[in-house]
Amino acid sequence: MASPRIPGASLLLTGCVLLFMAPALWPGKTLMTQDPGRWEPWRSTVTADSSLPSYNADHARFVLPRAVLLRQALAAGELPLWDPTSFMGNPFLALWQTQVLYPPNLLLLLVDGRASLAWAVVLHLLIAGLGMLYLGKGIGLSRPASLLGALVFTFGGHMALRMGHPSFIATLAWLPWCVLAVERFLQLRRVRWLAGLALFWALLILAGQATLVVYSGYLLAAWILVRTLRPFRGRALLVLATSLLAGTLLASPQILASLELAQRSGRAERSLDRLERSQLPARQLTQILAPELFGTVRNGTSDESALLPADDRSRLSFAASVAGYGGSWIPVLALLGLAGGAWSRRRTLLAAVAMAALLLATGSPLFDLAHGLLPGFRFSVGNRALPILLFVMAVLAARGAHLLACGEVTRRRKILVGWTWMGLMIAGWAWLRFLWLPGRVLAGLHGDLPATAAAALDRALVLGGLCGGGLILVSALLPLAGRPRTGTWRTKAYAWWCLALLLLAGELLLFAAPYRVVRPRGQVFPPAAAGRWLEEHAPGSRVVLYEKNLAGPPQEGLMRANLPALLGLRQVGGFGPLHPRDLNRFLSAVGWTRMTAWGVRAVTDAKTFASPLFPLLGVRYVLSLPGAELPGLSRVFSGSVEIWEYPAPQPPAFLVTEIVSATDPDEALKLLRAGDFDVRTTATVEGEHSLPGAGAAGALPGEARVLERGFNRIVLDVKSQGPAWLVLSESWAPGWTVAIDGGPRAASVRTDAVLQGARVPAGEHQVVFSYRPAFVWQGSAAALLGLALLCGMVLPAPLRRWSLQFQPDGIPPHDQAGGRI
Repeated sequence: MASPRIPGASLLLTGCVLLFMAPALWPGKTLMTQDPGRWEPWRSTVTADSSLPSYNADHARFVLPRAVLLRQALAAGELPLWDPTSFMGNPFLALWQTQVLYPPNLLLLLVDGRASLAWAVVLHLLIAGLGMLYLGKGIGLSRPASLLGALVFTFGGHMALRMGHPSFIATLAWLPWCVLAVERFLQLRRVRWLAGLALFWALLILAGQATLVVYSGYLLAAWILVRTLRPFRGRALLVLATSLLAGTLLASPQILASLELAQRSGRAERSLDRLERSQLPARQLTQILAPELFGTVRNGTSDESALLPADDRSRLSFAASVAGYGGSWIPVLALLGLAGGAWSRRRTLLAAVAMAALLLATGSPLFDLAHGLLPGFRFSVGNRALPILLFVMAVLAARGAHLLACGEVTRRRKILVGWTWMGLMIAGWAWLRFLWLPGRVLAGLHGDLPATAAAALDRALVLGGLCGGGLILVSALLPLAGRPRTGTWRTKAYAWWCLALLLLAGELLLFAAPYRVVRPRGQVFPPAAAGRWLEEHAPGSRVVLYEKNLAGPPQEGLMRANLPALLGLRQVGGFGPLHPRDLNRFLSAVGWTRMTAWGVRAVTDAKTFASPLFPLLGVRYVLSLPGAELPGLSRVFSGSVEIWEYPAPQPPAFLVTEIVSATDPDEALKLLRAGDFDVRTTATVEGEHSLPGAGAAGALPGEARVLERGFNRIVLDVKSQGPAWLVLSESWAPGWTVAIDGGPRAASVRTDAVLQGARVPAGEHQVVFSYRPAFVWQGSAAALLGLALLCGMVLPAPLRRWSLQFQPDGIPPHDQAGGRI
């Protein structure tokens, strides 16, 4: 039997997405979740619009700079494995959220870079909505019910909250398609759905959000087990597992790269206690019901939740609690969908998944158990399980609406549920408005939104909750509103569904609208005077940021993270989910004090520039706000951002004639911090190496000049008077190799704790450092194996016959009361 066809509902959903995102797609406009006018060097040239909320600064300090680098690399014909702009060099593809291997990114290359985020959101909202729409039909729900579930999933809290994080939306968007592929294969026994499952799962992995990959993987595995274990269908279980394996192998280049970097990153040292600090207080789960009603700070800029003003855990969790929101009256529909009609194993699974998501999000013992026993939980944050709750709520709410429309809920139960829900909404609104925060609701709950808009939104969301309960009451007063045996729809059924869908769409779009922040493209990091000066005088130079004189809120001064990448420069610090922890230790020895597992911030003490280890960083310029005083440095540019020149910068590559062996980076740091160690003439090297015939220590051994610096290789011209050690001021990482004059490649040697080095003979040579990590060939081989496995399932006729020798589910009529779920 053919797949269910629902072009009308698909067109309606597509129209909703395009209409909602139209302001960001208009020529000259774009989606930008953080105001560039908050930071220098743009604050002096870009007029900030205080009427627009600002949230999710990661878009500006991580997503956009990485998108710029990816475009530059692909335009140059390179696959960017390495990022030369941040952290003194850092793996790029391995960051996962860069989405280097994610195929839909190629489509976004056709769009202006500053508009790519808006189109990425549109694309993945459509993928998410259509996936949920077809999943609803695949499990036996009516078209309107499936559309209701699609609206909940497409415009729910997670999708709205993550508009500045396209990788979060993209990852979750493929989950309904994976579940749909499992269902359709079991119903139709068609091998193409096995291939679809492998491809959808591979795309979900490559979409870029590791935590959601972990949670989605466990949900998908549980779904397959529930659908094949009773009655036991071993062959179906085997071929579905093989399909998932094929998808995992297809995505293995990304998985292997990220796992290798994760083991060396600062996040590898995060304890269970630190992970638990990001969990939600249980009371904060009330925000899933009605975020504005129960006190969420919706724009994500405050450190406190209005509901929990003194709770130290609300700093990271107040925004995450909105991720499970699907509408103020959707939970009651989900409960009806869970409890109504005949019971099934899949609804038991959905109930268990919803409960597990809540327990993981609140830091319960379940999270401790999962952290200790299950793969993938070492780096996971529990509150990111709430998007899985949104998925479950969308499916169950669709079924609940289907039951109501089909008359499968008794009139007495409808009246009881409707009045109970309306009473809860009224009581909650009155408690908050008149008892909890009298006189402070407009100022405290809505952040940057104007008071009039906040008041209107507050009333609209409360009204939505009341109307949701009223809708359930109305359905109790109608006769059977479902599809009669004649196959035609009654007028009352149309009216009921139109009212329900219109109410839901209006409430969700009102909720999501403040997160869709549209700004003129010309305000998105336009060229700055300081950037033009640096581009003219020192293109590609390495810089550091100084913020001792930072005035005002932290995000209204010099943009600390990845600013140089937007100016075409390289930076010692940076911001990103993964970077080597050895760099943090080295910079701590230099004098940095503000470092986290996510980034290296600006220098706050001018004494850092006098550190004997500072020359190893290859820094030539320091950027600061006006008014800074940096003894020993000379000011070379004045403006909204001042540029200072380091007096005696060490070149990006240099030669030394004396080396000292060290067993590991910690021992190298001890040697470097010794008072008599001169980093300009002596280097520490890891392992046993020697320089026979080298000149006297301190003698000038020659020079090294960088000829070419790409994303994956660095070419140098080296002139040495004798055997010497070449020190390259670039972060060392497994996979860097060095070749001299086109000779055989050898592994680059970790030098001075974090840098790269190699021994060079006397004379003039061309030295090429190349980044060739093992995951390139390992992942490629695994991906080819996955492709072969996929082809083996799809192509050979004997295997097709063997894999399909189990009893299919069949597809019941889609107007069957209660559906199949």
